[in-house]
Amino acid sequence: MKLIICVDRDNDVGERVGVRTPVIGRDACLEVATQLGLSDPEDSDVNAIFEGVRLYDELKAEGEAVELVLLAGDRSIGRKSDEKISRELDEVLTAVDASSAVFVSDGAEDEWLLPIIQSRVKVDFIKRVVVKQSQNLESTFYIVKRVFEDPKFARSMVLPLSLIFFALSISILIGRTEFAAGIILLLLGIYLLFKGLGLENVLEDFSKTLRQSFYGGKITFVTYVGAIILAIVGMTQGVASCVEYYRDAPAGEFEFLVMLMLFIKISVWWYVAAALSSGVGRIINAYIEGSGLRHLEVMFFVISAGLMLWGGSECVILLNAGSVVSGVQVLLFSIFGGVVISLIGIWTSAYMKLRTKVEVKREEG
Repeated sequence: MKLIICVDRDNDVGERVGVRTPVIGRDACLEVATQLGLSDPEDSDVNAIFEGVRLYDELKAEGEAVELVLLAGDRSIGRKSDEKISRELDEVLTAVDASSAVFVSDGAEDEWLLPIIQSRVKVDFIKRVVVKQSQNLESTFYIVKRVFEDPKFARSMVLPLSLIFFALSISILIGRTEFAAGIILLLLGIYLLFKGLGLENVLEDFSKTLRQSFYGGKITFVTYVGAIILAIVGMTQGVASCVEYYRDAPAGEFEFLVMLMLFIKISVWWYVAAALSSGVGRIINAYIEGSGLRHLEVMFFVISAGLMLWGGSECVILLNAGSVVSGVQVLLFSIFGGVVISLIGIWTSAYMKLRTKVEVKREEG
């Protein structure tokens, strides 16, 4: 049997119409394509699924034994989405005895999955679906407009450009254009760090949670806003201390590492307070909803990490100033204190869980 495989790598069918994949069968796939088309007629996955249906009918008319399937990944394109598609393909191949496959693609992005598919079944050919567009100026403008509105493109290209323009505008407004290159590199470095660690959706998820908290009337909305304010204040204080250090440093004695440690030392407790603010909100919500005091140990871990970061940065500053003994003492104190606070958090969490179990048994008894 020949398997016709359509892939929705970013899971539009799940996010927009609530369809669970894999979807097996011509009629089922046609129904999904219709629902997705009604939800978003401009989605290229609609055309790919319809092409899969057309190809199914064509091969069926030629007397071949064929089956049509639709696989979907995750909105977080990459490891998570590809692993999900791999699991779904294994599930399909268990249910369908396929000797070969046809891969229907709506672009180069989907074709990154070709090695995964070929590792499990022989691919006879690839059918790429390209939507026809008129070539006049109005159509071109519309296409460009839609590309910039695409969330995937916006996260990959528009966000870095906006960070560059933001850094340039700040440098011009404060009259220190010589800082522009440094600020741009800093912001791009943070962006690439989030991208490299797979955390590019953190801000998106945070904003979604913030909206849900606001419309749901939860205390977390207030604590999240407080966390944002504290984080902004921490960054402002850290940058101000770095600028002051740069201004007061004698010529030829400026050290970037010391400035970085100074930023961490000044701002770290503001960030700890921001994390504690959001954490307290989640704990209060869980308690109000009757879920108990969950994840209490995380609060202690945040304080522990903050203490060790502060101690490490203070140690570097003291060592640079020639105070070796004081620097080592501060570092050892911060590490010891961090470990003790972490152990207290673990013990407190274990005690609360045990107490909850005892109360549940009493109620059941």
